[in-house]
Amino acid sequence: MSGQPILRADILAVSSSNPCEITTVAPHPYFTGNRVRITDLGSCMPKTPVDKRRGMEQLDGNLYSIVSTAATKFLLKNIFTSQYIDSTLFNPYVQGGQCTQSN
Repeated sequence: MSGQPILRADILAVSSSNPCEITTVAPHPYFTGNRVRITDLGSCMPKTPVDKRRGMEQLDGNLYSIVSTAATKFLLKNIFTSQYIDSTLFNPYVQGGQCTQSN
């Protein structure tokens, strides 16, 4: 471990769009080109009473490169192809989730 702090941000919203945009609860600590892992969206996480899911499971556990567009927003890109992530056919976002910077 390098002694670097772990940079995390809680997710407020995930767009069903091309490109996929993440909105964080508070200003995120990331810069364009950083890599983040999206977690806590999967089916094993606590669910809402109505929807029984958190949504956007397709993003869960994956590593992405980002393009920061605002203090609380960034776009997701494939780390291998540099193509923007198209989330238009993903399950709708419901709630929760977290982003963690990764190397």
